[in-house]
Amino acid sequence: MDLIIDIPNLDRIRERIMRSPELLIEAFNSAGDTAAKYLIEQEGLAAYPPETAANRPPVPYYIRGVGTQTAAGNRYNSERLGEHWTITHQGNVTAVGNIGVSYADKIHGEFQPPNIARIGWRKLSAAAEESEDEIAKIYEALVVEAIEEIYGG
Repeated sequence: MDLIIDIPNLDRIRERIMRSPELLIEAFNSAGDTAAKYLIEQEGLAAYPPETAANRPPVPYYIRGVGTQTAAGNRYNSERLGEHWTITHQGNVTAVGNIGVSYADKIHGEFQPPNIARIGWRKLSAAAEESEDEIAKIYEALVVEAIEEIYGG
């Protein structure tokens, strides 16, 4: 006598398990993108801190995203710091950086001068540490969602 056990949706379950490493890497990358965007959109990173007297007349003064305004006109020397953030992936690791701006490390790097911090610019590492709980929640939610997709529903 043969015993036949019918497992509903076995093919679907097998397919999900076979795809699980790919789905988990996709989840980590998606979580990395979401967390990176959350991080860099904070004030003092991609979102500029409030303007200071250096951003208002009289000349010379600096117009963010444009350049130094002088009596002769604008020098158009802005490197547009807030627009040059990058998010990259290698496996399940996400990296965030500010590339293409000559002075980015002086604004967001570890050796940020005290006067830059006083006007509201933030170190990327400090912002990441302060956001650690929220970033963990983002990763947890998206990875749990992927695991549920693999093994559930």
